[in-house]
Amino acid sequence: MEGSHALDLASAPVDNDDRCMVPGCEEQSGIRCNYIDWRGRACRTSWCFAHWKLVRGKPYCRRHATVIEGLDGEHAVGGLPDLTNRAASLAAWMGRELEAPVRALLQNAGPEGSRVISEPLRPALAPGAGRRWQRAWTLADDSGVLNRVSVEVEEHDDSEVVVRVDGSVIGQGIPPWIQGGTGSEEERRDFREAIAHSIEQVISGREFVRVL
Repeated sequence: MEGSHALDLASAPVDNDDRCMVPGCEEQSGIRCNYIDWRGRACRTSWCFAHWKLVRGKPYCRRHATVIEGLDGEHAVGGLPDLTNRAASLAAWMGRELEAPVRALLQNAGPEGSRVISEPLRPALAPGAGRRWQRAWTLADDSGVLNRVSVEVEEHDDSEVVVRVDGSVIGQGIPPWIQGGTGSEEERRDFREAIAHSIEQVISGREFVRVL
């Protein structure tokens, strides 16, 4: 594994003209992000060894690393999303943040013998709006699907997160850091916990308040 990673890095394009793009980083050169979208456009950002992320043996910027990680090796129908569209990366990030709490909620709600299936990041058609990207979790047993939770972001509105339980929208909204917040860990945690709480209220059958 390490050998294959070393081979990819050895052939990765190094940009000696630009600094690492992380504010405040003093590195004078960096490795180019390996992302290429469905149009064949390459991400031109460069990152030093401390700030790029290695996914499946290739270096990526943080946004596009989140997309590749979220796909979990699956082929994206229609190709990877547009270079500058954040729908897939936002859906993947929300899915990663919600993985543990949603799995726990479904496992606790499920009858004996049921199982939770985590689905990787996938595109789906949004009627009249093009593609949307989603992460989903399914609670199932031998009789079929018992519950399904999904978090989605549409490409035509790549700032808004939509949360569904069993196909019904239970909340939607723009994360505070995209609206101009600080992007602090506290801000992100509060948003994540609000979503998890709303999902819990629905799964448990209790009355809920839309929190997004």
